[in-house]
Amino acid sequence: MSLPQVSSIDAEYDIIFAGGGAAACVTAGRLATADASLKVLILEAGPPTKDLHIHTQPARYLSHLRPESTTVRFHVEPHVETLGGRPLIIPCGQCFGGGSSVNWTVYTRPSASDFDDWETKYKNPGWGSQDIIPLLQKTNPNLHVVTSAHVQHILFDANKRACGVQFKWNPKFLPGEDTEPRVSSVLRSLDINVVEELPGVGDNFQDHSIAFNCFLAAPEAETLDGIIRNNPDVVAATSKEWSENGTGLMATNGFDTLIKLRPNEKELEMLGPEFRKVWDAQFAHAPDKPVIFMGPMSSFIGDVTNVPDRKYFSSAFYLAYPVARGHVHVTSADDVAAPLDFKSGYFENIADIQPFILAYKIMREISRRNHFFRGEYAPTHPEFPPGSQAAVIQNGMPIPFDTPKIVYTKEDDKAIEMYMRKFIGTAWHALGTCAMKPREQGGVVDPRLNVYGVQGLKIADLSICPSNVAANTYSAAVAVGEKAAVIIAEDLGIKLIE
Repeated sequence: MSLPQVSSIDAEYDIIFAGGGAAACVTAGRLATADASLKVLILEAGPPTKDLHIHTQPARYLSHLRPESTTVRFHVEPHVETLGGRPLIIPCGQCFGGGSSVNWTVYTRPSASDFDDWETKYKNPGWGSQDIIPLLQKTNPNLHVVTSAHVQHILFDANKRACGVQFKWNPKFLPGEDTEPRVSSVLRSLDINVVEELPGVGDNFQDHSIAFNCFLAAPEAETLDGIIRNNPDVVAATSKEWSENGTGLMATNGFDTLIKLRPNEKELEMLGPEFRKVWDAQFAHAPDKPVIFMGPMSSFIGDVTNVPDRKYFSSAFYLAYPVARGHVHVTSADDVAAPLDFKSGYFENIADIQPFILAYKIMREISRRNHFFRGEYAPTHPEFPPGSQAAVIQNGMPIPFDTPKIVYTKEDDKAIEMYMRKFIGTAWHALGTCAMKPREQGGVVDPRLNVYGVQGLKIADLSICPSNVAANTYSAAVAVGEKAAVIIAEDLGIKLIE
């Protein structure tokens, strides 16, 4: 469906979406198609994305993470004690399509038990896997899209019914994904009018923390390094192939294989008693839940400014269900560019650290056996003690598959932990800050996505997820959007078009 970008805005609409992320686009599209008489408006703070190469060519995804990017907002936790006191930066999509327009173009579905947890553990009937997974198998002039429009306030009438929004034009695309905490958090200290007390708004922040290690690749390997470095000859050649037939390196994200890891009994012993508690509570009864996602990538991942210009490949691994919980709250009543009061909770629990140590060891063994392996790029690996068997191989060739695995000492494990604390980052999968669960448990919306205590206001994006999902979260956003369309259509008495 072609979405019209309008130059003027009508005074009244039947449905207004404050934020044009993936879930909002799905919901709005379904409703606008189902009933041509509905007037639907999407207000998005960031820029348009239609037909722009940085959004349509998978190989260009890293361009959105550059400091000068206008397609994401960078949230900063200034001082993270558990990460050695360094700042933690979490980019969130702020452009039309939200995270789906700037992501890694990786599509993975959550485990069925993830949705079942939402339904049973958090008391949300209709949100179990039997209801949600069919929605993921689905693959208008009455829908208006307005970009560069930053929603500042939701307007309520005397009966606490949402009746409109107030927005401000945002021509410079000033840094929106965590829109709900900025729009809906009500802090009396900032002289913001409190419509309804909902302490859970902005809490329950969850994310997937991720780590990368890089390896030297053979000269004949096909990698994305030339594109990432913006090499003019490589970009010109690969762009030409893309334009002519949609193939070549521009058509790939360099991430073709994904491993879902559940530790065996021996590995569980290595992970220690704190993780065992998490395992028994969350994983033992749910065989479809992985602990770690990991896989190889065909490029250097990170700032290449001072990195030798050659070919690389990397290993990546992220924790599927971190114990960590944080928060996101406003610090200003009207300045949309003001930094947030943000806390990630990364590595505050030892159970979130031990799986990374195991994943590093496994991916390192796999990478050393890669046909294109030519050594390890030392700055992206732990500083192992002198004389350690685990010492970095700075130049080398692939080892035979039957080579014995590296034996790591306690000191080696400590070096891996220190590396993780120094370099762990976000997988750009933030969710949970307006959780769909009972109000007395800190919930913000009910199973029909209504915000508790008010009328006419629903939330439909990843912020409603009460718990994490074992997937790149685009698919979860689509699921929320599809379910929201079903719910709103039922409320309006209209039938969705299949």
